[in-house]
Amino acid sequence: MLVHTGNGNGNGKGKSSSVFGVIGRALGWGHDVGLVQYIKGTWKTGERNFFKQFEPGLRWHTMGEGFTSDTQDRQRDIAAAKAALHVSAEMLSSGDFDLIVLDEINIVLRYGYLTVEQVLDVLAAWHQRTRVILTGRDAKPELIEAADLVTEMKEIKHPFQQGIKAKQGNDFWRSLPATKEAKVRRHQKSVYLCGDIKHNPRRRCLIKALKGNPGQRESADNPELYPQL
Repeated sequence: MLVHTGNGNGNGKGKSSSVFGVIGRALGWGHDVGLVQYIKGTWKTGERNFFKQFEPGLRWHTMGEGFTSDTQDRQRDIAAAKAALHVSAEMLSSGDFDLIVLDEINIVLRYGYLTVEQVLDVLAAWHQRTRVILTGRDAKPELIEAADLVTEMKEIKHPFQQGIKAKQGNDFWRSLPATKEAKVRRHQKSVYLCGDIKHNPRRRCLIKALKGNPGQRESADNPELYPQL
Protein backbone atom coordinates (compact mmCIF):
# COMPACT_ATOMS: atom_id res chain seq x y z
CA MET A 1 0.00 0.00 0.00
CA LEU A 2 1.18 3.51 -0.87
CA VAL A 3 0.14 6.79 0.76
CA HIS A 4 0.48 10.22 -0.89
CA THR A 5 -0.02 12.85 1.77
CA GLY A 6 0.92 16.42 2.71
CA ASN A 7 2.06 18.28 5.78
CA GLY A 8 -0.28 19.75 8.36
CA ASN A 9 -0.76 22.98 6.45
CA GLY A 10 -1.72 21.18 3.26
CA ASN A 11 0.81 23.21 1.25
CA GLY A 12 2.31 20.26 -0.61
CA LYS A 13 1.06 20.34 -4.20
CA GLY A 14 0.64 17.19 -6.26
CA LYS A 15 -0.82 14.48 -4.02
CA SER A 16 -3.58 13.55 -6.46
CA SER A 17 -1.73 14.86 -9.52
CA SER A 18 1.12 12.41 -9.00
CA VAL A 19 -1.21 9.48 -8.63
CA PHE A 20 -2.64 10.13 -12.09
CA GLY A 21 0.87 9.55 -13.41
CA VAL A 22 0.88 6.17 -11.70
CA ILE A 23 -2.53 5.42 -13.21
CA GLY A 24 -1.21 6.34 -16.65
CA ARG A 25 1.78 4.04 -16.22
CA ALA A 26 -0.42 1.15 -15.14
CA LEU A 27 -2.79 1.64 -18.05
CA GLY A 28 0.20 1.81 -20.39
CA TRP A 29 1.10 -1.72 -19.33
CA GLY A 30 -2.44 -2.95 -19.87
CA HIS A 31 -3.29 -3.15 -16.18
CA ASP A 32 -6.81 -2.92 -14.82
CA VAL A 33 -7.23 0.21 -12.69
CA GLY A 34 -9.94 1.45 -10.35
CA LEU A 35 -10.35 4.93 -8.93
CA VAL A 36 -12.74 6.06 -6.20
CA GLN A 37 -12.89 9.80 -5.52
CA TYR A 38 -14.11 10.53 -2.00
CA ILE A 39 -14.36 14.33 -1.98
CA LYS A 40 -14.23 15.67 -5.49
CA GLY A 41 -17.71 15.92 -6.89
CA THR A 42 -19.15 15.67 -10.37
CA TRP A 43 -17.35 18.79 -11.63
CA LYS A 44 -15.86 18.61 -15.09
CA THR A 45 -12.12 18.04 -14.77
CA GLY A 46 -9.19 17.73 -17.14
CA GLU A 47 -8.23 14.37 -15.66
CA ARG A 48 -11.68 12.92 -16.23
CA ASN A 49 -11.80 14.22 -19.77
CA PHE A 50 -8.46 12.62 -20.57
CA PHE A 51 -8.93 9.24 -18.91
CA LYS A 52 -12.36 8.55 -20.44
CA GLN A 53 -10.57 7.10 -23.45
CA PHE A 54 -9.15 4.29 -21.31
CA GLU A 55 -12.46 2.83 -20.18
CA PRO A 56 -13.24 0.02 -19.50
CA GLY A 57 -9.60 -0.59 -18.48
CA LEU A 58 -10.10 2.21 -15.97
CA ARG A 59 -13.16 2.07 -13.73
CA TRP A 60 -13.75 5.55 -12.35
CA HIS A 61 -16.19 6.28 -9.51
CA THR A 62 -16.73 9.88 -8.43
CA MET A 63 -18.57 9.40 -5.14
CA GLY A 64 -17.97 12.70 -3.36
CA GLU A 65 -20.12 15.82 -3.38
CA GLY A 66 -17.49 18.30 -2.26
CA PHE A 67 -16.97 19.59 1.26
CA THR A 68 -19.61 20.30 3.89
CA SER A 69 -19.11 23.96 2.97
CA ASP A 70 -20.49 23.00 -0.46
CA THR A 71 -23.36 20.74 0.58
CA GLN A 72 -24.18 22.44 3.91
CA ASP A 73 -25.16 18.97 5.13
CA ARG A 74 -22.63 16.99 7.14
CA GLN A 75 -24.85 13.92 7.39
CA ARG A 76 -25.15 13.86 3.61
CA ASP A 77 -21.36 13.99 3.34
CA ILE A 78 -21.00 11.11 5.82
CA ALA A 79 -23.50 9.05 3.81
CA ALA A 80 -21.57 9.76 0.60
CA ALA A 81 -18.31 8.69 2.26
CA LYS A 82 -19.86 5.45 3.50
CA ALA A 83 -21.21 4.73 0.01
CA ALA A 84 -17.75 5.34 -1.44
CA LEU A 85 -16.20 3.00 1.12
CA HIS A 86 -18.71 0.30 0.20
CA VAL A 87 -17.77 0.58 -3.47
CA SER A 88 -14.10 0.58 -2.51
CA ALA A 89 -14.55 -2.59 -0.44
CA GLU A 90 -16.18 -4.43 -3.33
CA MET A 91 -13.45 -3.38 -5.75
CA LEU A 92 -10.58 -4.15 -3.38
CA SER A 93 -11.77 -7.67 -2.60
CA SER A 94 -12.83 -8.57 -6.15
CA GLY A 95 -9.43 -9.46 -7.59
CA ASP A 96 -10.38 -7.62 -10.79
CA PHE A 97 -7.84 -4.82 -10.45
CA ASP A 98 -4.08 -4.43 -10.53
CA LEU A 99 -4.27 -0.94 -9.03
CA ILE A 100 -6.92 0.89 -7.02
CA VAL A 101 -6.68 4.53 -5.95
CA LEU A 102 -8.76 5.91 -3.07
CA ASP A 103 -8.46 9.60 -3.83
CA GLU A 104 -8.77 12.03 -0.89
CA ILE A 105 -9.73 9.29 1.55
CA ASN A 106 -7.33 10.89 4.03
CA ILE A 107 -9.50 14.03 3.97
CA VAL A 108 -12.59 11.96 4.70
CA LEU A 109 -10.83 10.63 7.79
CA ARG A 110 -9.57 14.08 8.74
CA TYR A 111 -13.12 15.43 8.83
CA GLY A 112 -14.48 12.39 10.64
CA TYR A 113 -16.79 11.19 7.88
CA LEU A 114 -15.32 7.71 8.38
CA THR A 115 -13.23 6.15 11.13
CA VAL A 116 -9.74 4.74 10.71
CA GLU A 117 -11.06 1.39 11.90
CA GLN A 118 -13.63 1.28 9.10
CA VAL A 119 -10.98 1.96 6.49
CA LEU A 120 -8.48 -0.51 7.94
CA ASP A 121 -11.15 -3.24 7.96
CA VAL A 122 -11.73 -2.69 4.24
CA LEU A 123 -8.02 -2.61 3.47
CA ALA A 124 -7.46 -5.83 5.41
CA ALA A 125 -9.59 -7.69 2.87
CA TRP A 126 -7.99 -6.43 -0.34
CA HIS A 127 -7.02 -9.01 -2.95
CA GLN A 128 -3.35 -9.98 -3.23
CA ARG A 129 -3.37 -9.05 -6.93
CA THR A 130 -4.17 -5.43 -6.15
CA ARG A 131 -1.93 -2.50 -5.24
CA VAL A 132 -3.57 0.37 -3.35
CA ILE A 133 -2.79 4.08 -3.20
CA LEU A 134 -4.41 6.47 -0.72
CA THR A 135 -4.23 10.24 -1.23
CA GLY A 136 -5.01 13.37 0.77
CA ARG A 137 -3.22 15.46 3.35
CA ASP A 138 -2.92 14.62 7.04
CA ALA A 139 -2.84 10.84 6.66
CA LYS A 140 -3.66 9.09 9.91
CA PRO A 141 -0.72 7.50 11.77
CA GLU A 142 -2.41 4.09 11.57
CA LEU A 143 -2.44 4.26 7.77
CA ILE A 144 1.14 5.44 7.63
CA GLU A 145 2.12 2.50 9.84
CA ALA A 146 0.24 0.04 7.62
CA ALA A 147 1.65 1.42 4.35
CA ASP A 148 4.69 0.07 2.52
CA LEU A 149 5.56 3.45 1.04
CA VAL A 150 4.61 6.94 2.22
CA THR A 151 5.34 10.14 0.31
CA GLU A 152 4.77 13.56 1.87
CA MET A 153 4.43 16.50 -0.52
CA LYS A 154 6.16 19.55 0.92
CA GLU A 155 6.12 23.00 -0.60
CA ILE A 156 9.56 24.49 -1.21
CA LYS A 157 8.63 27.22 -3.66
CA HIS A 158 5.54 28.20 -5.65
CA PRO A 159 5.04 30.78 -8.41
CA PHE A 160 2.06 32.31 -6.59
CA GLN A 161 4.55 33.73 -4.10
CA GLN A 162 5.86 35.82 -7.00
CA GLY A 163 2.41 37.01 -8.02
CA ILE A 164 1.91 34.42 -10.77
CA LYS A 165 -1.73 33.37 -10.84
CA ALA A 166 -3.05 29.83 -10.93
CA LYS A 167 -3.51 28.35 -14.40
CA GLN A 168 -6.29 26.01 -15.43
CA GLY A 169 -4.78 22.65 -16.31
CA ASN A 170 -1.69 23.28 -14.17
CA ASP A 171 -2.82 24.51 -10.76
CA PHE A 172 -6.51 23.73 -10.62
CA TRP A 173 -8.50 21.07 -12.34
CA ARG A 174 -12.08 22.28 -12.44
CA SER A 175 -13.62 24.08 -15.38
CA LEU A 176 -15.16 27.53 -15.07
CA PRO A 177 -18.25 28.56 -17.02
CA ALA A 178 -17.40 29.89 -20.48
CA THR A 179 -18.47 33.42 -19.62
CA LYS A 180 -16.38 33.41 -16.44
CA GLU A 181 -13.36 31.99 -18.29
CA ALA A 182 -13.61 34.84 -20.76
CA LYS A 183 -13.76 37.30 -17.87
CA VAL A 184 -10.72 35.71 -16.28
CA ARG A 185 -8.78 35.98 -19.52
CA ARG A 186 -9.91 39.54 -20.08
CA HIS A 187 -8.65 40.62 -16.69
CA GLN A 188 -5.62 38.29 -16.90
CA LYS A 189 -6.25 36.88 -13.47
CA SER A 190 -8.30 34.16 -11.88
CA VAL A 191 -8.95 35.53 -8.41
CA TYR A 192 -11.45 38.15 -7.27
CA LEU A 193 -11.94 39.92 -3.98
CA CYS A 194 -15.02 38.81 -2.12
CA GLY A 195 -16.43 38.43 1.36
CA ASP A 196 -15.99 41.00 4.09
CA ILE A 197 -13.04 42.92 2.68
CA LYS A 198 -13.03 45.40 5.56
CA HIS A 199 -12.46 42.73 8.19
CA ASN A 200 -10.68 40.18 6.03
CA PRO A 201 -8.67 42.08 3.40
CA ARG A 202 -6.55 39.08 2.38
CA ARG A 203 -9.48 36.81 1.60
CA ARG A 204 -9.55 35.71 -2.05
CA CYS A 205 -12.24 33.86 -3.92
CA LEU A 206 -12.36 31.96 -7.17
CA ILE A 207 -15.44 32.01 -9.35
CA LYS A 208 -17.27 28.71 -8.98
CA ALA A 209 -20.02 27.41 -11.24
CA LEU A 210 -22.77 25.71 -9.30
CA LYS A 211 -25.81 24.10 -10.81
CA GLY A 212 -28.55 26.67 -10.84
CA ASN A 213 -26.35 29.35 -9.29
CA PRO A 214 -23.41 30.17 -11.61
CA GLY A 215 -22.53 33.33 -9.74
CA GLN A 216 -21.73 31.68 -6.40
CA ARG A 217 -18.14 31.87 -5.22
CA GLU A 218 -15.97 29.80 -2.96
CA SER A 219 -12.92 30.63 -0.94
CA ALA A 220 -9.60 30.23 -2.70
CA ASP A 221 -8.06 29.83 0.74
CA ASN A 222 -9.45 26.27 0.85
CA PRO A 223 -6.28 24.17 0.33
CA GLU A 224 -8.26 21.06 -0.59
CA LEU A 225 -9.78 22.66 -3.68
CA TYR A 226 -7.08 25.13 -4.67
CA PRO A 227 -3.89 24.05 -2.85
CA GLN A 228 -1.68 26.89 -4.03
CA LEU A 229 -3.98 29.60 -5.30
